[in-house]
Amino acid sequence: MRKISIPLQNHINGELTTLATCFKLTLINGKTLGFCDASNDIVIDNLTYLASSGFSRSAVHSKANSIGNFEIEGMLESNLIEEKELLAGSYDSAELLVFMVNYQAPNDGKIILSRGYLGAITIKQQKFIFEVMGLTKKLSTDLGERYSNNCRALFCDKKCKLNAKDYTTHGQVERVESNSNFYDQKLTASAGYYNEGKVIFTTGPNTAKCFEVKEYTLGQVTFFMPASFNISIGDCYQIIAGCNKEFKTCVDKFNNAVNFRGEPHLPGL
Repeated sequence: MRKISIPLQNHINGELTTLATCFKLTLINGKTLGFCDASNDIVIDNLTYLASSGFSRSAVHSKANSIGNFEIEGMLESNLIEEKELLAGSYDSAELLVFMVNYQAPNDGKIILSRGYLGAITIKQQKFIFEVMGLTKKLSTDLGERYSNNCRALFCDKKCKLNAKDYTTHGQVERVESNSNFYDQKLTASAGYYNEGKVIFTTGPNTAKCFEVKEYTLGQVTFFMPASFNISIGDCYQIIAGCNKEFKTCVDKFNNAVNFRGEPHLPGL
């Protein structure tokens, strides 16, 4: 049962209501965005909920056979939600709160409609579609581990136990082929060493953005997906060795067989 403040309840019970649906997005970097379907912006708790956002109550769709999960649609706009930011992962796992207020008296209280975390994000025809995973999603989380041929640990996490600093190289872009390909002659590791590894830029417009390495040859780095913003000569970065999760790689490349989190010799896999 939803809790509703007395002033808001009295407004709902009246003959004429002035209700608006608000959408509050809290990104993992702490940035907070507000949107609403009112005709004018609404200020609630010092956050401005923008009216010209393309969000509306009708844009929320429940997903069949998925309790607590829903989808929400909106329009891509240059000064609100940008496509390049979506592609860069800035909105991944952001928290979404949907609630209703009286836009003529927004501080009279809220009616919480739903909340959850962003999952898959789809972009098409200048629109975005957020898949919102409800709080009940946590009830379907696997608590144990499953058998697998490949390693279940993340490279250099607590289970892997390797130190990422030992496999990280710092460099500077010397030549740019495209937004998914650059060259640095100071990278001298053998071909394939950084395949499936990561590049994190430390300067330039892609600062703090992480990109997965598709292919590495001597000095040449190619991403699976192009960088969100233009790569420029002089951009600084750090590149981390790649691990394909195979037992042979763990033994030959990292000498870390004792911490391999898989069952490569189990019959039947």
